[in-house]
Amino acid sequence: MRNLAETYRYLGKYKEAVKLEIQVLDTRNKILGVEHPHTITAMRNLAATYQYLGKYKEAEMLHIQVLDVRNRIFGVEHPITINAMGNLAVTYRYLGKYREAEKLQIQVGDASLRILGVEHPHTMTAMRNLAETYRYLGRYKEAEKLEIQVLDTRNKILGVEHPHTITAMVNLAETYRYLGKYKEAEKLEIQVLSGRNRIFGLEHQDTIMAMGNLAVTSQYMGKYKEAEKLEIQVLDTRNKILGVEHPHTIKAMGNLAKTYQYLGKYTEAEKLEIQVLDARNRILGIEHPDTINAMANLASTYYKLGKYKEAEKLEIQVLDATNRILGVEHPHTITAMGDLAETYRYLGKYKEAEKLEIQVLEVRNRIFGVEHQDTIIAMGNLAATYQYMGKYKEAEELEIQVLDTRNKILGVEHPHTITAMGNLAATYEYLGKYNDAEKLEIQVLNARNRNFGVEHQDTVIAMGNLAVTYRYMGKYTEAEKLEIQVLDARNRILGVEHPDTIDAMSNLASTYYKLGKNREAEKLKIQVLDMSNRILGVEHPHTITAMGNLAETYRYIGKYTEAEKLEIQVLDVRNRIFGGGYSHKIKTMSNAEDAQKTQVLEAKSIIPEEDTLDSILAVLNPSPLEVLPNTTMNHWNKVCGQLDFFF
Repeated sequence: MRNLAETYRYLGKYKEAVKLEIQVLDTRNKILGVEHPHTITAMRNLAATYQYLGKYKEAEMLHIQVLDVRNRIFGVEHPITINAMGNLAVTYRYLGKYREAEKLQIQVGDASLRILGVEHPHTMTAMRNLAETYRYLGRYKEAEKLEIQVLDTRNKILGVEHPHTITAMVNLAETYRYLGKYKEAEKLEIQVLSGRNRIFGLEHQDTIMAMGNLAVTSQYMGKYKEAEKLEIQVLDTRNKILGVEHPHTIKAMGNLAKTYQYLGKYTEAEKLEIQVLDARNRILGIEHPDTINAMANLASTYYKLGKYKEAEKLEIQVLDATNRILGVEHPHTITAMGDLAETYRYLGKYKEAEKLEIQVLEVRNRIFGVEHQDTIIAMGNLAATYQYMGKYKEAEELEIQVLDTRNKILGVEHPHTITAMGNLAATYEYLGKYNDAEKLEIQVLNARNRNFGVEHQDTVIAMGNLAVTYRYMGKYTEAEKLEIQVLDARNRILGVEHPDTIDAMSNLASTYYKLGKNREAEKLKIQVLDMSNRILGVEHPHTITAMGNLAETYRYIGKYTEAEKLEIQVLDVRNRIFGGGYSHKIKTMSNAEDAQKTQVLEAKSIIPEEDTLDSILAVLNPSPLEVLPNTTMNHWNKVCGQLDFFF
């Protein structure tokens, strides 16, 4: 019965596994007694399956029982007791109890070191698990230090091609990602993929996991086509070997959907995410964290498609579910609160957004401290809402704090520090401090170019932002030059119909308008409207903006009838979507300059605060037994959503 339950776990049939494991535990309890080693093993196995099912409180309760019994029978320093302590620490992480997890893992590490020695596999495992908790706590340098130790020791004792050495390499690569060391992460992941392919073969689960991890790093580096290619391979292989409804296949589907978002293929992303949500709902149930995660990802795609009402509806469900299941102060609940706040921002519900973001900031500050990355993200998001509310001084004050903290903790060249610099530059524009904005944006562009290369998406965004500042400063020729480069790069890298390419076209049209090149501006704006209409639909906010911008050009060149026709359409659509009293943030009806300014500041947030640690992090598989595998939590975010790392 126990073996069949374990097989069910590997097949992703967690409900069948848990049913059998409850039977095993009841039988062992009745025949052998509660303190018999076999009963305790059954208890531990059931706890592990509860983790797969997202029943973290039930898992916690069982792990506490296991630890109490082992402590009483074997003593606090017996390896089997230390192991139970490590398992409880992992469950604490799932519950968002990071301080409790850290405390236990330090105990586990100290005991393993003292009893078993520095090079024992259990000591290495304890060290690795503590490193992972440090990542949750935002202590990336400490995590990196531990993971380098683990990798060096495993390499020396087990050899470079041993599975545990390769796993250590994967864990270090993940920390490099947090530190913004994408090239170092990519290098390690290529090694991992080559090693696993050679040892296990192309279709082995460990090889497929390595392929998925490399795809994630490719996304960070802006290599979206390479990421897409890898993720299609991962999905096809998992589908063939594990079947369409296995949790790993469903995760692969979700990862591909996220890459489709990067590539602007929102309809394809939506289709996959609906499949993911349906499958998780059916297999795991509506209240499982993975189902809630799928709901949040679909909301993210709705957001990209301009379906803000649908996004809002799902995000309210996500927030209610996380609040009820995990509690009001769990990191997932706080993230869900931040996502809903962002949608409120787009719906013009600035007061509601501000209220939620102040809550998020207060909770993160209290739980993690002022210098934790999640606290800094919350600060940046509140600053963004202050921008929308016209509270530019408050926004500026927060963004200076964000920049100073990131500079101090992550260093001046970390991608998140550069993003903070770009966000502050955007606020300087609102305040009319164009020289300050220009200075920062030149720094951002130089850093992005140096770190990522001229064709990386972040570099192209930085180029576009500087062009906008040049336009405000009246440097139209400099703006035009940069915007032609941006359009060429996006056309070449993303394709002519990608939403970002269309945005670049719209920005260049605005500069043509400023240069008095009205025919060129009109021609581009007609293209923008046609493509937005065809790709995003007539009611998408970008289409409405394009319509208003073209109307403005028609008015300027004396085509008043055409302008009137478009402006009536704009008004009708906005009234239908947002209501008669709603004034959308992009006011294309009356003033193209205002429209462009908001479009620009929106473009400056293409890599917003939440597109950092809260967004691109991962869901790893929980440990089937004991503490050996690496585990991390879900993070939900609408800009990039969730990616699943596999180990």
